[in-house]
Amino acid sequence: MRSDRREESYCTDQSALWDRIEATAPFPLSAIIAVTERCNLSCPHCYVPDPGDGGEMTTSQIVNLLDQLADAGVLKLTYTGGEPALRPDLAELVKAAATRHFEVHLKSSASLLDLEDVDDLWEAGLAELNVSLYSDRPEEHDDFVGLDGAWKRAVDSLTRFKSRGGIARVSVVAMNWNAARVSAIVDRCEENDWPYIVDIRVSVTEDGSMAPCRFRVDEEAVVKLLADDRLVSPGTREKSADSIVCLAGRRGPYIRADGEVWACPSLSWSFGNVLHKPIVEIWNGSKVREKLLSLRWGDSKRCGDCEFKYACERCPGDAVWEHGDHEKPSEYDCFLARARTRAWAGR
Repeated sequence: MRSDRREESYCTDQSALWDRIEATAPFPLSAIIAVTERCNLSCPHCYVPDPGDGGEMTTSQIVNLLDQLADAGVLKLTYTGGEPALRPDLAELVKAAATRHFEVHLKSSASLLDLEDVDDLWEAGLAELNVSLYSDRPEEHDDFVGLDGAWKRAVDSLTRFKSRGGIARVSVVAMNWNAARVSAIVDRCEENDWPYIVDIRVSVTEDGSMAPCRFRVDEEAVVKLLADDRLVSPGTREKSADSIVCLAGRRGPYIRADGEVWACPSLSWSFGNVLHKPIVEIWNGSKVREKLLSLRWGDSKRCGDCEFKYACERCPGDAVWEHGDHEKPSEYDCFLARARTRAWAGR
């Protein structure tokens, strides 16, 4: 069943309120911890490169980090990867976070979870299970991720977790090969009462590889996608010269499996490492973060004068990977802003 518009507006208002509070808090209200970069799948659009020799934090190191985040006032904690279920201590980590009164979220392919695992995560205190679906057709999803049966495990896990009382959320990445199936995926989500988010952005990998970009949708596909009113962006905002460009550095930290602290997965500027320094000291004392916080829309004359800026979701991370200058827009962001403007004009 389609969401009531009043409920949709309420949820959007809640999100905006959260962002405003988080932006002014002494420390962000949320944090993301990548517990591993290892993965059992081979999704070719993934922004996480091969794990290399960076290693990953131990159970005790992550628990120590949880204590620091709890003391700093963090309310929402998300575990991600790689594939978090490759860690045998995943349920233990969920329980450690829940007992510290975090609202615990998990982003997983669910390809390694059976129903007993899902039950264990629920009992450990998991509040939300977020799983990616790339098609409503099992064989297409399985072929893309490189594992037979992955779609069924994903759907079974979502169904089971919701039946236990948790939030079962679906993430959909629209790509050139699956764009025509996105509406059908959303139909399935609504039939099962699974909240969903559809992302039309495909980013480079954390180490700068442009390989995932071959899956980006073209302008006509974006326009067609946004003809479905369920996929329309929740809102835009006016951009004055003093407007901030994005919430990177204001929203919660993204802490990599090796302990490096980034503003987000799309921007590989390290603020420091939690294995060497407390997270609050890293966050509040980072000169790199100060550079992000000072970024304004008017820093780029091209952006300030752009007729499409109201529809733009400019990403400094994309800019850094594309041409090395976070103060200038990437051509990809300009393309997306033009496509959104076309789509919205045709509504």
